[in-house]
Order: sequence, then C-alpha cells, then structure tokens
Amino acid sequence: MSGFMVVGTDGSSPGLCAVTWAAREAELRRVALRVVHALARPAHLPLDTVLPRAVRDHFRQEADAVVEKAVLRARTTAPGIDVAGLVRPGEALTVLMEESRTAELVVVGHRGLNEFTGPLLGSTATGLAAHAPCPVLVIRIPEAPVGPIVLGVDGSPAGSAALRFAFEEAAAQKTRIVALHAWTAWNSPMPPPPPHGCLGTLRERARDAGRGGGTAPGRDPRGHE
Repeated sequence: MSGFMVVGTDGSSPGLCAVTWAAREAELRRVALRVVHALARPAHLPLDTVLPRAVRDHFRQEADAVVEKAVLRARTTAPGIDVAGLVRPGEALTVLMEESRTAELVVVGHRGLNEFTGPLLGSTATGLAAHAPCPVLVIRIPEAPVGPIVLGVDGSPAGSAALRFAFEEAAAQKTRIVALHAWTAWNSPMPPPPPHGCLGTLRERARDAGRGGGTAPGRDPRGHE
C-alpha cells in the first residue's frame, strides 16, 4: 500500500462527484488524497502552435481554480484526511496512468468537460481500468453505495487480484460480498465427458471458482452470512 489515493478532476459536476467519493474512500482507508487535474493542450490547436504567455497563464489559472475547488470539496467531505492538489501538464490518460504507478487507488468521474467528453472519456476510463497497475473506480452516481459488493470470479490471476481488492473494500465499507461466476456450456472449454455428464463437471468447476479465496459466496469479510 502506498498510503495515498488519486482522484482525477476537471471541474465538471461528475468530476466533483468523483472527488466526494474519493474523499470518503480515503477517510475509510485512512490514507491521504491527491487531487489531480491534467492541463492538456487545447485539442483544436495544431501541434506546432506556440501559445502567447498570457494565454498559457490563463489556462494555468483556470486549472489552479479547478484543483482548489476540488480540494475544498474533499476537505469539506472528509475534514480529517490529508488532501493535496496537483496540476500536471499532459493528456488525462497519460497523467493518470503515471499517477497510478504509485497510488493505492485512482478515482475518476464517468464524464466531464471538453477533452473528457464522449468517446475520449470512454477511452480514458477504459484505458485506466485496463492498464493501470492499481485499482480504478469510475464513479457514476454521487450517493454512497447501499448494497453489497459484487465480485466476478473466474479463477484467473487477475481474478485473484480483484478478490483481494473486493475484500479490502468490503472491510472498509462494512458490507458483504456477493461472488458471481458465469458460465455456459456453449462457450466453456469442454472436458472429457465423465460418467455423470459434462454439465455436472462444469457446475462443479463454477462452484469451485465461486469459492476462491477460501470464503463462500454470500459471506462478508467478517464471516457472517
């Protein structure tokens, strides 16, 4: 564990919702929170365009204001946590990928302003989720969760990492885990038919995958039903 989390923000309402979530999460995990804003080059400008100093200063002031507002939101949400703000030049995905190398967790909103809008946001969130070396949360609602954590299990090494994170999160949220393993006879590798049939073997393998980590599905980290 690194001892700090990262939340990406761009000044939009979803970005501030992500900050709220991240502040609560940092409070539960008892870690520091770093609020990061990526100061990207305006997308409509050619790469060889040299911006006047006054324009560069204007963009930087706007970026600083975005971070200041987000830091205030985090400190208001969770007054006891250590919060720091950071403006980094570069595209959102590149900046957050760099931050994820040392962070315990990265949190982002589901949509935002300008470069964060539409397909590029999807590529940013998808890129982080697929390649970041730490867990990534993409926040879609401002409210705190009220239900259990659903954990997809398949017996793979990546699934084991998800299992560990799910139990950490369940312990922090004081909630239970529902372990889910999906299979179908049409796309699962078919073993040699045993005496009692292939479907029976697949069911047994699904049950074994659902028991990954030594805890039966439907139990929380404290061992209660």
